Amino acid sequence: MGGSTSQPIQNPTHNHRLRDIEPQNHTSSSHTGQHFIINSKSSTCGCGKYFASLYTLKRHISSLDEKSSPKYSCTECGRDFKRKDHLKQHFTAYHQNNNNEFETLFPSRQARRWVIPVCHFKNCEYYRVPGFGRLPIQEQNNNRPFDSQSEYSAHMRHDHNWSPYPCQASGCQRVGEVGFWNIIALRNHHENKHPGGAGPVAVARTSPTNTILCDCGKHISPTFIGNHCESFCSTEVECQYCLMRLPRHMLRIHGQNNCEGEVECQHCFMRLPNNKLRRHKSDECQAEVECQDCFTRLRRRELYEHEYHDCEVECKYCHERMLRQKLYFHEHCYCQGEAECERCFMFLPRRELYRHEQEACEAEAECKYCHERLLHRDLGRHQRCDCQAEAECGYCNKSIPRGNLVNHKSHCKREWERAILASS
Repeated sequence: MGGSTSQPIQNPTHNHRLRDIEPQNHTSSSHTGQHFIINSKSSTCGCGKYFASLYTLKRHISSLDEKSSPKYSCTECGRDFKRKDHLKQHFTAYHQNNNNEFETLFPSRQARRWVIPVCHFKNCEYYRVPGFGRLPIQEQNNNRPFDSQSEYSAHMRHDHNWSPYPCQASGCQRVGEVGFWNIIALRNHHENKHPGGAGPVAVARTSPTNTILCDCGKHISPTFIGNHCESFCSTEVECQYCLMRLPRHMLRIHGQNNCEGEVECQHCFMRLPNNKLRRHKSDECQAEVECQDCFTRLRRRELYEHEYHDCEVECKYCHERMLRQKLYFHEHCYCQGEAECERCFMFLPRRELYRHEQEACEAEAECKYCHERLLHRDLGRHQRCDCQAEAECGYCNKSIPRGNLVNHKSHCKREWERAILASS
């Protein structure tokens, strides 16, 4: 392996020597040196380093690709980075900004999923009051006007003749309903139809709709709102048991360690201080409960150990009794009882059912997008990779065959983020 030593690489977390295997073809030839995956199970790189997971190993290899261009740029000094976590370290340490500001400028996939689209026209039935974005995310979900981003886009186009990125060039017809929903599509339109004119201006997403307003007055990214309330929020709240007022981030620790207010155990109805309730339930509670499988009555603190070590259940296929912890492996590996395939209604031994569904089942199903009939076991792969029914990309609004949609959307997303960073 080039200039590396011939000794097999040792991984302290796995007490075995790696077998002599060919480097897996996970990376292209553009990677220099010895950076390739030598063993995916132990997450070992050919350069001799080992990693906690395969994801961190792939990230290590991609960061050393000399041909890849930096994907992330700092909005304050313009410095480029290949990895988002390196930009985050620079943004928080060098510019002394906090994580909430970073998540507002560069929202994660989870944060974008938490932003629920609403119509901003006040006379529309799908309009929500300005404080809607400050409500708890569960309450927003229960009262959301649209089930998906595509429904929101169709409503704004057809009912209000509106789009977020209309072309500003004089005389251009790409406004209103036929405008653009992505800055990349608008930029490409300017380059092709209006060369030499002023290009569109992209604005980083800093609106309060991308954040949640905490009771302490801070706009927090949805990704960090739970951690903020438990660890940093300084709003004073009242403990419901001892009525003591303290900062919100101290409430959980106070309840487990210091709260002397009396609470009632819901199993034995014994009253005791709140800071002793947790230990009481796990070690001291004398209430009897019934095992739902074998109907044995025992103390609550013994229920967990009983269910996984002593509880006997009956296999519903062959009626053999065994410990509960062995039931899953018995059904999938040893059970000879007959089971019916829910797709083709064939009877076969239970242990062969899963393999039959994946490899041998001849039941047909219809793709709900292109209405093609094919084997049920091939339906998932068909919809992900081969389906030719057109679907709309949420970034560039182009109609793409559904089989190519995942790759197309990932490419569009990267281009969109680069356009946002380049214009900010």
